[in-house]
Amino acid sequence: ELYAAGRWLALGYWEREDLTIDNLLTAPRDDSLRLYRTGDLARRDEEGVYHFEGRQDQQVKIRGYRIELGEIEAALESHPHIGQAVVTAKQTEDETDKFLHASIVALEALDLDSIRLFLTETLPPYAIPAFIHEVEAIPLTENGKVDRAALLSEIEGKESSHSQGELQPGESADALIETSFTEISGLTDPPKTTNFFDLGLSSLQIARFHERLEKGFDREIPITLFFQHTTLEALTK
Repeated sequence: ELYAAGRWLALGYWEREDLTIDNLLTAPRDDSLRLYRTGDLARRDEEGVYHFEGRQDQQVKIRGYRIELGEIEAALESHPHIGQAVVTAKQTEDETDKFLHASIVALEALDLDSIRLFLTETLPPYAIPAFIHEVEAIPLTENGKVDRAALLSEIEGKESSHSQGELQPGESADALIETSFTEISGLTDPPKTTNFFDLGLSSLQIARFHERLEKGFDREIPITLFFQHTTLEALTK
């Protein structure tokens, strides 16, 4: 875990004594030296260079954006029909990228597309989970903490169950939509009726899809449209 020290270190957090106590510490062997706990995990190589390895807390970095998983969980739990939410960051199969996955405990039947639309009111597109699925309860460890390993195992089972349908040729406008979607998603034969997020598209890819269609149709298109109509079939209508 990486700590920082030096003459320019702040005295503490403004009117947040709890954060000051947690993050500004006295060095073990030098009472005069104060350390700042960055929350970053790092490793030092043979040449003395430090390499960033991740975060100690729930902050993750996806496509250049630092995302606090707790903020997304709070946004989900502010929905009147969601009791609990846990968000995890998962590697893509080729390990070149990450995407967000939310597990929720619903208090009543929910339309997952409406949840994504709800999140657009408070979160930027890159912070909206690519996958959302319901669980009966959030698994816990013996210590009462969220069992993320068990959640990831369930996530992988959900992802492997998505069906891949056939896409029929459309009209010229439809062809532009389908071609743009194929280029953005990398899917050579994308299904017509499967939710974009269930296909593994990230919110950033949705934003790029949106930009490409605006350019192709030479008109402004509300970004919320892509969260209201989340399949090719619905979008082409």
